[in-house]
Order: sequence, then structure tokens, then C-alpha cells
Amino acid sequence: TVKGDEKAVRTVATNAAGSEIHSFDYVLFDEKIASKDFSGGKIFLGGTLRRIEFNEDLSKPWVMRMVFDKGFAAIVK
Repeated sequence: TVKGDEKAVRTVATNAAGSEIHSFDYVLFDEKIASKDFSGGKIFLGGTLRRIEFNEDLSKPWVMRMVFDKGFAAIVK
């Protein structure tokens, strides 16, 4: 969860080496989520895209932030 918000999850998409950040993704849920229900496996996250913020400062190692409302999570089987 995002610090201080039990209705949000933050993920980070990187290159294989982990040295470049493609995006920070914030998924906002309507209700509090129990992260323990989704530990130990692959999770599919989704929602309605609210906004995208592009980084114009190329000295920083990230490209964009994406924020999703009406989030949902499902275990990948």
C-alpha cells in the first residue's frame, strides 16, 4: 500500500537491470485492501486511468507516473 493510504497501491516498472524506471503506477481502490490476500503470487492490477504525468527532467531516472481510479486486483493463475 502507499504510505498513509490503505486504499492505494504503488508499483514501479523498470528495465530488466532495475537501473531505469519506466513508470510509477498508483492504483486507487474504492475500499481498503488487504495486501496479505495478494502476497506470494503474480497479481493483475487495473483501473480507470485518471492521469499521466511525464517527467521532463531527463536527469532523473523515471519516465512517467500513471494514476488509476476504481482499482481492482486479481491473482493470476
